[in-house]
Amino acid sequence: MGVIADFFIADPAEAIRYANRIEEPDEGEEIALLLNPVQFNGITDLEIGTLWAILERSEWDIEKHMPEDIYVEEDGESWLHRFPDGLTSLLANSNADGLESASEQWAKTEEIDCNAADLRPLLKDLQSLARQAIATGQSIYLWGCL
Repeated sequence: MGVIADFFIADPAEAIRYANRIEEPDEGEEIALLLNPVQFNGITDLEIGTLWAILERSEWDIEKHMPEDIYVEEDGESWLHRFPDGLTSLLANSNADGLESASEQWAKTEEIDCNAADLRPLLKDLQSLARQAIATGQSIYLWGCL
């Protein structure tokens, strides 16, 4: 079974509504349409933390390079994380060469281990979300489930 990863920008209340949408189908459809998440597979907070360290050009540190835990389901099968402002800023302000380099480095990590071309659409979407988040004063969230 694969990991589903939804990325979106929201305020804290909307993010919690999105995380709880499966339990409340009527509201769930409404919040999903409102937030219009970008969906990818196989990405968790660990992979995002690795990307953060790459963008920062530093060694990965679990104390520094992990998105903020907002919600983790009791059985651990779904979770919600918020991108810290520093990560959002790095994504928003990276140039094309920086994102290209990041995709190549990220693809070679043990956590990702794929072709860099497969990561470029995700990085472009994350950059777009980061720019929108900064412009609107919101945050990027990662909701995931098994």
